[in-house]
Amino acid sequence: MQEIDLELDSGETGSIIPELDDGDFVKIMTVHSAKGLEFKHVIIANMVDRRFPADAKSEPIGASFIKQRDHLWEERRLFYVAMTRAGEGITFTSAGDYGGSRKKKLSRFMIELGFFEKDPITKKNDYKKKRILKKGNREKTKEFSFTKIAAYSNCPRQYHYAHVLKIPTRDKPAQVFGQSMHTTLYRILKEKPTTLKEALVIYDSCWIGDWYNSETKLRENYKIGRKIIKRVFSEFKKNPPNILTINNNPALEQTFRVNLGNYILKGKIDRIDLMDDGVEIIDYKTGKLKKRLTAQEKDQLIIYQMAIESIFGLKVKKLTFDFLESGEKVSFDPAKINKRETLTRITEKAELINQGNFESNPGWHCRYCDFNKICEDGTT
Repeated sequence: MQEIDLELDSGETGSIIPELDDGDFVKIMTVHSAKGLEFKHVIIANMVDRRFPADAKSEPIGASFIKQRDHLWEERRLFYVAMTRAGEGITFTSAGDYGGSRKKKLSRFMIELGFFEKDPITKKNDYKKKRILKKGNREKTKEFSFTKIAAYSNCPRQYHYAHVLKIPTRDKPAQVFGQSMHTTLYRILKEKPTTLKEALVIYDSCWIGDWYNSETKLRENYKIGRKIIKRVFSEFKKNPPNILTINNNPALEQTFRVNLGNYILKGKIDRIDLMDDGVEIIDYKTGKLKKRLTAQEKDQLIIYQMAIESIFGLKVKKLTFDFLESGEKVSFDPAKINKRETLTRITEKAELINQGNFESNPGWHCRYCDFNKICEDGTT
């Protein structure tokens, strides 16, 4: 203590001695201070409930559920940061007894990774088989959506962050704009307003004004949306769409589950219209017009076709992408598509996901990725 007093008197502030940085010793630090660093081996302690993730700080009366949810998301993100500091190995530690009156439960983050505590032996079944703390006994995914398959095709690492680790992200303006337009069109077609004013009232009630980076962008998208509704409503009045009826309900936002052998693909179809000799499947797009579609882009509607034909026994004659902003439609004949190739592409992606193949696919798209700040292979 005398030595410390002398050092303080001499102006020493207690900074870490530089020579220690290259030594063989243990560093103890918070997850926040470990960002950007890497070590051969990392030990993450206190992997029990109410410690990691920790409890949210108390909020004033009336605090919303969203704040509690955001706290958990932030804790999960910090857990991911802690794990990715390890270069060669990682160790998790936990204990049932930390001195309190109650036994501690294993952290939900460990359970999400595939670890499980021993099952208690109940009085009803003393011979119940125990499950030891074990990794890797999570069942393989059997159900997929086309959105997830498309995300994996874009970048397997991005898929891993979003759909396996479930790292939370903020919604983007394009996403909320698309949701606003889809909901508005659904209600207009179902409620059948008689005037443009009534249609615009529906639009206003469906408009989502969150997640925009600026007021200017919000107003710009809102005006684009109004323009779309005015045009679409006018078209509906001149040529009312002949929408298919399924179980006395219009075929709008029609959900489905189709069996692809080892996997089940589920999804939602925006609209199905009746034709003279079959039906037309329509999918709304709020992005830029694409007059030439790739095979993978067509896969979405091909899967929709297979679902409708197998579930309802209908003949699909036309597949259409409706680009709302430009007002143009891009259609193709499903009879000219090799469905076996579509199935092969889908099932191959599903197999790779279940094999845990999440190699990164770096490129220009990394700059728009939600995870480019935590992905070592991401490019800016």
